[in-house]
Amino acid sequence: MSESEINLFDEQQFKSTDKKFKLRATKVDGDLIKSKDRVQHHGEVFTPKWMVKKMLSELSIQEKLHDLHATFFEPSAGEGAFLKEILHQKLDYVDQISNKSSWKNNALWALMSIYAIELLEDNLVKAKRTMLDVFINHYKAFMQKRTQY
Repeated sequence: MSESEINLFDEQQFKSTDKKFKLRATKVDGDLIKSKDRVQHHGEVFTPKWMVKKMLSELSIQEKLHDLHATFFEPSAGEGAFLKEILHQKLDYVDQISNKSSWKNNALWALMSIYAIELLEDNLVKAKRTMLDVFINHYKAFMQKRTQY
């Protein structure tokens, strides 16, 4: 494989004739960088949502997402793209296996299994808020669904 080829997840190869590759945001993803300064000083570049979903769709990772005690560690959390999706998928599983009395305990195990590090405070605040929103939304949806029966 030459230096201008990148091996993607599905073993297809990406070939680039450009010397510089620029990350471009899509409408779904939002911005992939906040500023050129943050990229230069901290190496901050955000992972697009499609890539997060693609990476987490791997069979071995899906098996771990269905294990409440399997831990996930994000060494560079950013604004929490991976954290949010991991928590969301783990809580989807909790919703499937829980009843009203066991949901809180199972959901806390799912939440406690996710760890992360983030250098930049504004990203940390956003990641924590995002995870809290996911947790609250799952809680409300589950409890509302269960009380309708």
